[in-house]
Amino acid sequence: MCDFTGILNKPSAEVHFHHNDLQSPLALEGNSKKIAYNGKLYNTQELKKKLEKNNHQFQTNSDSEIILKLYEEYAEDFIQYLHGTFAIAIWDETNKELVMIRDRVGKKPYYYSNGLDQLLFGTELKKIVAQNGMLQKINFEAVENFLRFYYIPQPMTIFENVYQLMPGHMIKYSLENDMLTIKKYWDINQDVTEKDVSYPSLQQRLRETLTSSVRERMGSEESAGAFLSGGIDSSIVVGLLAEQSTNPVNTFTIGYKDHKQYDESVLAKTVSKLHNTIHHELFIEFDDLHEVIETIIGKMEEPFADSSAIPTYYVSRLTKNHTSVALSGDGGDELFAGYKKYTSVYYQQMYSKIPKMIKEKLIEAPLHLIPEDKRNPFTSFATKAKKFMRSANTETFQMHVKLMESYDHDQISRLVKNKSLNRFNVDEQLFHYFHYLNTNEPVNRMMYTDFKFALPNDMLVKTDRMSKINGLEIRSPFLDHKVVELAYEIPLKYKMRRTQGKIILKETFSDLLPKDILTAKKRGFEIPLNEWFKNELKELVASSLSKEKVEQANLVHFHIVEIIIEEHMKGKKNHANLIWSLIVLHKWYENFLRHVEGGEK
Repeated sequence: MCDFTGILNKPSAEVHFHHNDLQSPLALEGNSKKIAYNGKLYNTQELKKKLEKNNHQFQTNSDSEIILKLYEEYAEDFIQYLHGTFAIAIWDETNKELVMIRDRVGKKPYYYSNGLDQLLFGTELKKIVAQNGMLQKINFEAVENFLRFYYIPQPMTIFENVYQLMPGHMIKYSLENDMLTIKKYWDINQDVTEKDVSYPSLQQRLRETLTSSVRERMGSEESAGAFLSGGIDSSIVVGLLAEQSTNPVNTFTIGYKDHKQYDESVLAKTVSKLHNTIHHELFIEFDDLHEVIETIIGKMEEPFADSSAIPTYYVSRLTKNHTSVALSGDGGDELFAGYKKYTSVYYQQMYSKIPKMIKEKLIEAPLHLIPEDKRNPFTSFATKAKKFMRSANTETFQMHVKLMESYDHDQISRLVKNKSLNRFNVDEQLFHYFHYLNTNEPVNRMMYTDFKFALPNDMLVKTDRMSKINGLEIRSPFLDHKVVELAYEIPLKYKMRRTQGKIILKETFSDLLPKDILTAKKRGFEIPLNEWFKNELKELVASSLSKEKVEQANLVHFHIVEIIIEEHMKGKKNHANLIWSLIVLHKWYENFLRHVEGGEK
């Protein structure tokens, strides 16, 4: 895999591709087309045989040549034949057309900026921004949404006039008429109405499809390892990998010695023993956290504050010491109803039956008096109950948006200094996702929204950036488009029963899952920021969000930041996620400013 950037100079009608490994983009001999490509195809041999039957001859064994010949054979329809992860740019010299394609689920990033004289594009934001100083203007709409969700929703980026190509989309740019057209080429089938399909037949198809996906991502050398969190999804991936490997599989886990409520290392070790893997553990402590935080933020091209990026960085670093490819369980929650928030629909229905006066006087009022502290199981439950109640009296769509938010939108609007331009209405985007499927099941709508919004903006960004820093390649069997399409054929009743999710996964792969895993509560890949900010990382908060630094950046109101920190430190409210987002934002800004002032554009 290799990042690339490209420049189309409109006046001269010239295109220049640049790859990080300094290799020239592929341009076949006697051919008017050339390609820049970053990714991994899993059906290369099948495609090569298909093309050879149509009299195509090959000069190399590269994915790039296969893609280019597919384009010659099938024009824009060639995308339907690609099976894998990819960001592609193809320049057709004869027709003076540029085609840009991003993979179906958004595993690879893809940025572009269309100016009067240049069209800039590629997989690295900083190199696109570096082409033109005029682009180095911060997008306050992105800042506002970053603090709202702790990630920047696509197609926005942190910079004005630079955008992300959405997953499953392509761009066609014609130099002749200076027209840029964006087209969606893949999505889930809108019709998810329950069909008369037997449960055993769906189980068989799921087993076969996911097994095939793992096999493809193993590689012929069978050297791929696997992240093992101790959850259902990664445990299934490890089990299928072990089934098909001739040698013991290497598995990798992160744990916490002093924060057992976040630790899943014991469960991971149970899975490892079941499948006889060579298991590697690393326990995170705060001693070297400062250095890691600086490394992570320093390498991020734009602000990203999902704190689980920290353990993802650690597990990627650990894994890279043993292999260059690892499989993960990303996508299982969004496809098979794994998140706790999906149970909110059930609880919302139950809560709606309670008389209003009882809810307000005997439930909601007393709960608001309880401090927010994750260290105490009771107050931790109270924190979650408060978030649920803030949304439970609304429509399901509004409830889901509230559950997605890291922080309330209205409060963020008051915190951010400059008002956004609102060119991309994120709520309209979420509304479109929520109502896209032809279904009456709210949980189906929630899962699709998460698949289209949270997954590519948060989960995949996290794994891509943290693995990239460590030179590791992550492959995600659940996100094979065949697995995704099958998942949406499976009726919700087979995925979820009342408050229990992933039913069909647990029952289909029960032979690969220890009993402890089947009954364990979902924890997520969290870190104890709430406690650390009050103790070990207290100085980090003070130094990163000092009055001088906040006012220099001029992004948010310092007096509100002061209140947020004070409330958190006194235990009045748990603002850990927002404080972390503010730290990330201001450290990112310091790096950005240093590059601008130092001329390192």
